[in-house]
Amino acid sequence: MVNEVFEEEHARFRFVGKLIAPITEPLEIKEIENASSDEFGSEHIRQAVSLYAKRPNPDYRNSIKESISAVEATLRNLTGKEHQKISHALADLGKKGIDLHPALKRGFSSIYGWTNDEGGIRHALMDSSSPVGEAEARLMLVMCSAYVNFLKSLSTAKSAAWVTGKSS
Repeated sequence: MVNEVFEEEHARFRFVGKLIAPITEPLEIKEIENASSDEFGSEHIRQAVSLYAKRPNPDYRNSIKESISAVEATLRNLTGKEHQKISHALADLGKKGIDLHPALKRGFSSIYGWTNDEGGIRHALMDSSSPVGEAEARLMLVMCSAYVNFLKSLSTAKSAAWVTGKSS
């Protein structure tokens, strides 16, 4: 209801969960709220929103770290393992019967690499050649939320197939 008033007034902010954030697209808000609603990566997503929405000094770098941590937590939850590399976690999904297209695995591994390699977000605190801003933080928050939801839906479909004896 409040978001409807914000929309009518063309406000640049909306409620995302319990926080006001500079995100106005309904689909983006829905992805973030869905990803923050259960045990998978929810605490990391909520923290990412909080850091992204922090005013007057948003913390985009740490918002990105929390966003990618949500995917790691989801993979840990689905596989039951800690992984050194995201590619290993994605491979372990296949062992659990959750198969991803190889291009999706490579794509997400590449995005993960941007955050985690030597010049990435997690390691370049002193390196001004790796600036991050609102656009990157928003991209990662929405994309990681969507990826968490995607992984959850695959897991749910796999569980439903196991229970019913039907493959998806």
